[in-house]
Amino acid sequence: MPVGVAQVRQHPDGSRELASLVVLAEHRGRGVAGRMVDALLAVETGPVFTIIDRPYVQHFSRWDFRPVGDEGLPRSMARQLRVGQIVTSIGSMLTRRRIRLQPLRRPPRQPSD
Repeated sequence: MPVGVAQVRQHPDGSRELASLVVLAEHRGRGVAGRMVDALLAVETGPVFTIIDRPYVQHFSRWDFRPVGDEGLPRSMARQLRVGQIVTSIGSMLTRRRIRLQPLRRPPRQPSD
């Protein structure tokens, strides 16, 4: 039975996004998410983007993701960010916890052997 999900989604403009990273609550804290991200990024040689809540930025430095401004985003990722900001502003009101999205970028890699 799967305990988590993650994907690298390719957008129409060719940009790639680490997305949909979710682990069942009872399996969190066991490194499941990290192993899924490791496996997905091992085969990615181009830049990879992700958009996360700011408190989690440091977690992604492990994979060399760094904050990037709106001007550094491909068109599709800029659109994702705008939609996410609308959705999270509503979610922030409902949960009474401010969600602040931060886009991140991992630079291109050399293919591994």
